[in-house]
Amino acid sequence: MIAGRWLLQAFREALASAGAPKSIEGQYANLLRQCRDLGEAKRLHCLIRERGHGSSTYVSNMIVQMYGKCGSVDDAWIVFSSIQARNVFSWNMIIAAFAQNGHSERSVTLFWRMIREEPGIIPTRITFLHALEKLKNLAEGRKIHELAITVGLESDTAVGTAIVTMYGKSGSLADAKRVFDRLKRRDVVAWTALITAYTQNGHCEEALDLYSSMEPDGVAPNQYTFTIVIDACAELGRLDEGIAIHARITAAGLESWIEVVNSLINLYGNCKRLSEAERIFQRMPRRSSVSWNSMIAAYAHNGHPGDAIDLYKRMRGDGSVKLDPVTFVNVLGACYSQEDLAAGRSIHHDAIARGLGSHLVLASAAVSMYGRCGSVEESMATFERMEIKDGVAWNAVIAALAQNGESSSALHFYRRMLWSSSSKPNEATFISVLEACSIADEGIKIHQHIVDSGIVHSTMISTAIFNMYAECGRLDRAREIFSSMRASRGSFQSANDVSWMNMISALARHGSIDEALELFREMRLEGGKPSEIVFISILHGCSHSGTMEQGLGHFLSMIQDHGLAPRVEHYGCLIDLLGRGGHLDLAQDLVDQMPFEPDARAWSNFLGSCRLHSDRDRAEAAAIRVFELEPEKAAIYVSLSGMCFAEEDEEDP
Repeated sequence: MIAGRWLLQAFREALASAGAPKSIEGQYANLLRQCRDLGEAKRLHCLIRERGHGSSTYVSNMIVQMYGKCGSVDDAWIVFSSIQARNVFSWNMIIAAFAQNGHSERSVTLFWRMIREEPGIIPTRITFLHALEKLKNLAEGRKIHELAITVGLESDTAVGTAIVTMYGKSGSLADAKRVFDRLKRRDVVAWTALITAYTQNGHCEEALDLYSSMEPDGVAPNQYTFTIVIDACAELGRLDEGIAIHARITAAGLESWIEVVNSLINLYGNCKRLSEAERIFQRMPRRSSVSWNSMIAAYAHNGHPGDAIDLYKRMRGDGSVKLDPVTFVNVLGACYSQEDLAAGRSIHHDAIARGLGSHLVLASAAVSMYGRCGSVEESMATFERMEIKDGVAWNAVIAALAQNGESSSALHFYRRMLWSSSSKPNEATFISVLEACSIADEGIKIHQHIVDSGIVHSTMISTAIFNMYAECGRLDRAREIFSSMRASRGSFQSANDVSWMNMISALARHGSIDEALELFREMRLEGGKPSEIVFISILHGCSHSGTMEQGLGHFLSMIQDHGLAPRVEHYGCLIDLLGRGGHLDLAQDLVDQMPFEPDARAWSNFLGSCRLHSDRDRAEAAAIRVFELEPEKAAIYVSLSGMCFAEEDEEDP
């Protein structure tokens, strides 16, 4: 407001001191260029009209530019429409106003309207730059490119670079590279535009190769180049290369550029060098929202969710930076990892209080957080409040329900998603909904939907289909899927080891212990390393199939051959294995001497064995221990009583 009053005062002084009309227009132009406040812009425009200078094409062009920079395309359009003698600068100003305010389609429409309605006006390089500025529409971009060729501007460095950027945003890297190669002069801006195009389209290897080609071509990178190549290193996890580039940044004296420093925080956070990310963050004399967000993300992604939440609180109390949707998405991710419902709820409410509750990505992150923290009701309520629901939001709520055992609700939301015209299932959807299938009939339908959708079976989705069939007891279909996965990959090393483990576990759980052990041997021959989980399944299967010696052998092999430390679950299975085999003394010794405090499952397994072999004293002691650990399971006593009554009936004459 103070700056606005200064402008108006300067305007009045200019009028008093100005002589010829051209001098007055020059004074107007200087003042109009400086104005950035819409209210002051309107007052300045009003004063110009009152002085009778509003009809000048030159002044009107500058007013259009002023309104565009103040964010009011409506006012800019009104002034543009009133210009009687429009020139190329008039069109440049209005095209720029729409492009710079997020209306790229309208700016392109105006570009072609100028070509069509003003045949006497030849577009300049500035016209092309403004028309291409925010354009992502590949078809329209190609047309503008063709016109640039026609008027001889394709090889102009500025216009060619704008075309490279447009093709990069549209995902057409081959076109971007062709235009770049035809430039008469490739400066640092052109190189950076091409490197950015490759990085933002996920071709980070090629981006780093281009960076390596810059200096041999006689062009030194600048701060913007360094920012984007550091991002490429972060994406690829290239720590050594990133450190080398960091050294060059330091040598060039560019560590004061906040964008460069933010990228360095992101690099070290992605590459698990948290202490270095912290050091850089702490040394920053000035921090932007991106700085804080990058450090919060570094904590969250490196297993320090508590530090991420604490830094969010510091950022909130700082007062010099604005918390944006990225802030909340990152910190909600930390709450998700820590399963901290209270913190997550508080942070979500903070986002809502700041007017960010309807932000699509943020709301989806909240849906996921509530689901992970076990609050299915809040997860669904957050989802239902979303005015727009994209695929990410649908996936989040389906996953939340599936993870919390709400299978029928997960399937219901999946069907709702199918009915929705706005979103279609993708790989993430199918993985979550397959997890929710508890009966084979539902799973078969989902499997058919996947086939009909044309989604190429990745390792993850094939594993999800396999798991569904295994969980539903359809071992025939599980074997088919597993066999096709093995055939497509050729060896264990290139296969998904989880699918091996799951197939072995499924066979063991469903009574096919011999087949499970044979597959286990095959996996080991192909170089696979079994996990603790698969040994639990093997021990469980051996216990229920009565193959005690094999079970004991695999327990010892787990420790001696594979270097895996048994967990309480393994001891629980071993207790059951010995007890079912009639070795209650050994089972009792194992309960007493195991390196863990026996849990309720271990005592329950022992109790079951005692009942199986009618050992009343041991059963009574085991039941007491189970009741102490899980008092809500009083049915244990009912079971024990049944055994005792049976014994008494046998003893009665």
